[in-house]
Amino acid sequence: MPRSNRHGRFIVDTVVMIAGIVTLAVPAKAGLMQSDITSPGGFVQAGATDIDSTNGGGIIPGADLEGQFASPNAVFNEQSFSGISSATTSAFFSSPSITNSATATASLGQIKLFADNANDTNSGAFPGGRAHGGYKDTLTVTSPGLNGLPGFYVFTVNVSGTLSATGPNGLASLRTSVYKDDFEVLQNGFWDQGNSDVIIVSAQQALWGAATFPSDLSEFRTVSDTITMSVPMVFGTSFELGFYGYAVGSTRSQASLAGGSTAEADFLTTLDYGGVEAVYVGTNPDPVNDLVQEFTIDSLSGVDWTVPVPEPSTGWLLMLGAAGEALGRFRRRGQAR
Repeated sequence: MPRSNRHGRFIVDTVVMIAGIVTLAVPAKAGLMQSDITSPGGFVQAGATDIDSTNGGGIIPGADLEGQFASPNAVFNEQSFSGISSATTSAFFSSPSITNSATATASLGQIKLFADNANDTNSGAFPGGRAHGGYKDTLTVTSPGLNGLPGFYVFTVNVSGTLSATGPNGLASLRTSVYKDDFEVLQNGFWDQGNSDVIIVSAQQALWGAATFPSDLSEFRTVSDTITMSVPMVFGTSFELGFYGYAVGSTRSQASLAGGSTAEADFLTTLDYGGVEAVYVGTNPDPVNDLVQEFTIDSLSGVDWTVPVPEPSTGWLLMLGAAGEALGRFRRRGQAR
């Protein structure tokens, strides 16, 4: 892939309480993608291989990762979850010249990803670890007098972790994307990619990368960023909101280069929903005059999406404490920050 600057930036069983009912999820079927998931819920995938069957083509976050692991030696695992619990999976591959791994965990509002690779030789079809996953929920935004009118639901995601690569051919990256009703959301005026890399796509995707070259054998990048997603919606009409991440630790190319390379994408710390930034009314709203000051968000999961999502253990306590209320949805009155 082309380089544009020194960062190498480039163009389980789960339990959920809903309406006071506890539901157990079953292990994932093979080849999951975001459209397979029933809201509320999500999935994770992890693969490790000596050969990327797509020749380094990668995927869009939310798509199925399994196609990259058709090699007979590849290790690929996945898991889905329902409701407010979580799923975790991992994969590990080792040969005399290649070692790589991946780990992915997801719950509503949180994704944790790790992928790495180390190879002694720099020839081959993009060996590496790849971690992927995300979540979706069904939301309804209402405001007095606005039902039936178009608007925008604007929220943030906090991203923190590290990317590192060494040798002449290392590549580590993280990519994210947001979906509405199983389709990627296109960019609009309220979308803000933060300090992520410039990529030429029409969707609200964010990418952070680190890569090495024969002339630049070491690259380390700390990511501490906030991205802002802007989802068009209609007041009073339910929609499915999904968010997904994809981490890679691999090689930059198939070129035969002297010396080994390593790569690591470590986002086990934070890839978290940050809360509602604003709600606007209109198809092309003015950020001041069309800001909605009072709104209510109903979520099918019971998660309060107006605020940063808590750790799963805290979420459990909150939901268990509300079990006596025979409500399947959590109504939250919000105010733009």
